[in-house]
This record gives sequence, structure tokens and C-alpha cells, in this order.
Amino acid sequence: MRPELAMGVTMGRLDGHRGVITGAASGIGEATARLFIREGAALVLADIDDERGKRIADECGDRARFVHVDVSEEGDIDAAVAVATANSAAWTACSTTPATRDRSAPSRRSTWPCSIARWLSICGVSSSASGLPPG
Repeated sequence: MRPELAMGVTMGRLDGHRGVITGAASGIGEATARLFIREGAALVLADIDDERGKRIADECGDRARFVHVDVSEEGDIDAAVAVATANSAAWTACSTTPATRDRSAPSRRSTWPCSIARWLSICGVSSSASGLPPG
């Protein structure tokens, strides 16, 4: 890690950029959101985990806003984009990193074995996210 990032210094490579990060309450989405904000972006943090999403947005300051989004629901995605574009017609960043968890499985890391319906749900969330257009 570059020393200036470890110390929390804003580098400004994303100053003036606005965007949406799905899956922003954990993992790659959270790390991406924190990095983009540290670099100067203003973001909508979108996730189904309201508690973590709100906490991360609070920790990131006034350039972050949390919106509850289930990426399998088109209306939720539209709502996140509406928030991102409310004060500006353009947004320039989008990171789609949603994931699903089978909370009934013995291990949170395991989704197998699972039903065909559950497998299709996992595949649908993961693959549809890559097709979200930026604005």
C-alpha cells in the first residue's frame, strides 16, 4: 500500500466525480467505496445491509450517502441512480460488487449444496450487476 493511502491523505484523483457503488457494505465494494472517497469522489453506497451500509457512510463523511438497494430489484437500482444524480445530471463512476449469502448454510462461505432456485439467484445477482450502465 502506498504510504499516503495508509495515512489517509486525500490524493484527489477522483475530485468532482460522482457515482454509485453496489455491494458497498462489505468486501470489495466497501474497500472500493473507501478508496474512491479518499480520492475525492462523492458516492452513493448501495447495499442490502442497512446497518453496515449506514455505518460505513457515516465513517466516510459528507461525500458518502447510503441507500438500501437489492440489486435483484430494478426499482432499487433506479432509486440509487436518482440519488446519485439528484444534484448533478452526470455521474462518472460505477462499481458493481454485489454478493449473496446463504445465511441458512452451515458456513457463510459455502453456498453449496443448494437448490437450483438458490443457485440461479446467486448467478443472477452476480451476472446482472456487470450489465448496469453508468447513467
